[in-house]
Amino acid sequence: MKIIYVIGNFAVNTGVGGHYYSVIATAQAMVKAGHQCHIVCIGNQASPVINDWAAKGGAVTYIRYSPSRFFQVVRDLTGVVRECQGDLINAFDVASALFARLVSHATGVKFFLTVCGGPPPKRYSPLIRNVAVFSKELHTYYSGRGGLHVSIIANRVDEFACAPERVALVERNIQRHGLLILRIARINKFYERSILQTLALAALLRSHGVPAQAVIVGENTDEEVSSRVRHALGTQDYLFSDPGIARNAKEIIDVADWVVGTGRSYMEAASHGKVMLCPSKDFRLPVLINEKTFDDAFSLNFSERVRVAVSEEDNTADILREAGATGDNARLGAFARQTFNEYFDIAALPGRYEQFYRSAIPRKFWDVLDVPLHLFSFLKANARAHMKKRKQLKLSMNQAPT
Repeated sequence: MKIIYVIGNFAVNTGVGGHYYSVIATAQAMVKAGHQCHIVCIGNQASPVINDWAAKGGAVTYIRYSPSRFFQVVRDLTGVVRECQGDLINAFDVASALFARLVSHATGVKFFLTVCGGPPPKRYSPLIRNVAVFSKELHTYYSGRGGLHVSIIANRVDEFACAPERVALVERNIQRHGLLILRIARINKFYERSILQTLALAALLRSHGVPAQAVIVGENTDEEVSSRVRHALGTQDYLFSDPGIARNAKEIIDVADWVVGTGRSYMEAASHGKVMLCPSKDFRLPVLINEKTFDDAFSLNFSERVRVAVSEEDNTADILREAGATGDNARLGAFARQTFNEYFDIAALPGRYEQFYRSAIPRKFWDVLDVPLHLFSFLKANARAHMKKRKQLKLSMNQAPT
């Protein structure tokens, strides 16, 4: 098959989130399985992650978006699809899906959407007939809409080696203080709670006599949140937002003993056999992932919304036991690696997508009536994001030293 993957980098995006790595990993796996794949990034600017893949020989086209170029973007994407003689278009976010569905209507090429995570939409969601999702939570939502072909294709990652020179860079910039707990996440409002949970975890362990430190790594996209995180750091904790460390931060995972992960970052760390935790919606601390909590956390893609069938007291007791002298970190690390092999190894992904594509259902003729709603939702979200970025820029300029 000749597959055109489409992903957006609009005002609402940063260009470095997990779904950019997911689309690359998917394309790489499908190429290994004998398919021809081309990634199209549409947005206000190119994604550094997608650009890195292009520099390594990946087939990539960047199409610049601005409101005045809306129809030109549609024409440019149509040109890529026709030049590549694409058999199908697979969008990896609902924003770029707007352009993909317009091109699908114009060319007759089959169109699919992969929803890479996050909570179910609370209001509008585009009416797209063939949807792949990463979690049971999203599968329940889309299946409940009726008339859709919905498939769970859990986020999957390829095995990778950490970069020793980057691990060494982190080591040179910290003073080791016992158990190192790593959280890789963008520094913004969405991830603030899980970052603060990670810091609270390190503080709790220290208060119980366990030497521990939290290392937070991620691009700073919100100065207000960054300020609150810096204020919450303990004297042994560290925050790194420098691109030299934060960019493609999975390559430094081996610096950690424990990892607090969400979605793709969880799976990457699990592949290295780390003791794993994920955020909790209800607890003050992250959830320790073991045989009791894995299924509940997996059903929500190890997201910020995880709720588990253990009490907060039991979770805290499990954490203290594992961090103490009687803890069995090797067993929990082996459990993480076992779950990676069973659920997250990308080797099984091509077959799942091939089945998904083969069993596609046709769109209905009235689906075109949903396009204006999709367009309105897209324009509204981008307008809000532009206003937020202008506000943050103004705030950072006001805080800059004179």
